[in-house]
Amino acid sequence: MESLEAKFPHVSNSRTQVANLGAARAKAAHGTNSHAARAQVAHGTIRHAARLKFAHATSRHAVRAILLALILASIFCSNLSAQNYNEGPATMPRLRILLWSLIDSDPGVPVESKPGDEFYTNSIREVKKLAPYVFEGIIFGFDFDYTPSDKTRQVDEYFEVSFSRENYQSHKDFGKHISYEDGFFKDNALYCWAEFHLTDDLYKRVARKYSVSMPKTHGRGSGKVRDGENGIENAFEDAIKKAVRSYAQTLTKNKPKEITGTILIDGEPRIFIQHGQYFVEADFFIENIEVTNYTVF
Repeated sequence: MESLEAKFPHVSNSRTQVANLGAARAKAAHGTNSHAARAQVAHGTIRHAARLKFAHATSRHAVRAILLALILASIFCSNLSAQNYNEGPATMPRLRILLWSLIDSDPGVPVESKPGDEFYTNSIREVKKLAPYVFEGIIFGFDFDYTPSDKTRQVDEYFEVSFSRENYQSHKDFGKHISYEDGFFKDNALYCWAEFHLTDDLYKRVARKYSVSMPKTHGRGSGKVRDGENGIENAFEDAIKKAVRSYAQTLTKNKPKEITGTILIDGEPRIFIQHGQYFVEADFFIENIEVTNYTVF
């Protein structure tokens, strides 16, 4: 049986490691050698210096490197400083996933310029919107309602997916559990590690998926790049639909009338661009599923 730690190598419950992380952040917050402190938190001063070598390639990249340090310190890290965990961060294991957002939007789509856009606020907003979406899919999952198309019966395809009803009310609070670390630029995109700080209850919930025999499936979906952050969410929904359809085909040979249930993301999804489309590839757990067949007269 695959463990939670095997699926998420970055899950950590080490008090020493997280305590060192907190000390480095405290040092950065007081303005004492803040850049060095952040480097120690992420991968060490040597790796951080190596990452910034690209800044000497062009003046534009040099400006981006400087802005990145300021952006992550003032915007991303404000999430963590605003958190007030009663249990203390040293007691909290973390889920860690790598997310990214395009810096330059699709040239065919007009973008309204807003104050502060030169600081990549659009890219940061997209990352901070996507992170809760993915983490909620991992922890609580999505409810789905799928009606496959049937030309013989003149039935059009219908698919609806929403956050699991169990966590509908608490979705708005997901952001307070998330911090952002170790940002960098690559291939016209802003990358950042997003960390979800699990409470004991949430950790047990995530670990339960790997301790019980939940069916597993896989899906790959697409969405238009020109739709921005909505394009990525569309790609996730398409991946969920295909994963549900793939698993349902193992349950019935006939085309069903309706398929409903709850599905959870298993591990870190892969998000990439190809031929002007966002693609999402992910493994999923089927928490529950109900297949309704047509009645034969």
